[in-house]
Amino acid sequence: SGESRIEMAQNAKNALENVNAKILGVVLTKLNKNSGGSYYHKYSHYYYYE
Repeated sequence: SGESRIEMAQNAKNALENVNAKILGVVLTKLNKNSGGSYYHKYSHYYYYE
């Protein structure tokens, strides 16, 4: 569909927030811990991987 995995995850998060769902956590599979980083946004700490 042309979306990256990160965009797909962000869209899923936004869809859940739009219906006031409480996100307790996420499960990441096949993750290469050496290809990512982290950043802060508002009051949350996000990790990203490429």
